[in-house]
Amino acid sequence: MVGAVIQLGACLDLTNIAHTTLLAEAYAQVQEAFVSANKPLPENTGTDSDLKNRQLDCLVINWLHEQSGSHARFATVRGIFSEGGPIYPGAKIMTQTHIQVVVRDKRCILGVFRPNITS
Repeated sequence: MVGAVIQLGACLDLTNIAHTTLLAEAYAQVQEAFVSANKPLPENTGTDSDLKNRQLDCLVINWLHEQSGSHARFATVRGIFSEGGPIYPGAKIMTQTHIQVVVRDKRCILGVFRPNITS
C-alpha cells in the first residue's frame, strides 16, 4: 500500500455540474466521430452493481482532455462511483461506493509515503 499527497490543480471534478456538462458535450462529439467513421462506440461493461470496465467513460474523459485545445487541460480527474449492492434493503448507499482520483500530470503528486498501518 502507498499513500500520496496530491494537489488536484486543474481538476475535472465529476461532482461539479459544469464539468459533467462538459463531459456530456464531449460524449456528443465522440458519438458523432464514431458514427462518421462507421465504428461502434466502446461500452461500459459489467452489471449495474459491478461496473468495473468503463471503456466508454474513459474514452469520453480522454477525448475531453485532448480536445480542450486552448482551454486548460485537466491535470487530475475526480469522481464518485456507487458500486455494489445496497447496504440494506431500500438503501441508496452501496457496499462498494468509492472515490477515484486519476493523476494525468505527475507534477500534481507532491509526495508519496508508506502508511503506518497497524491491525
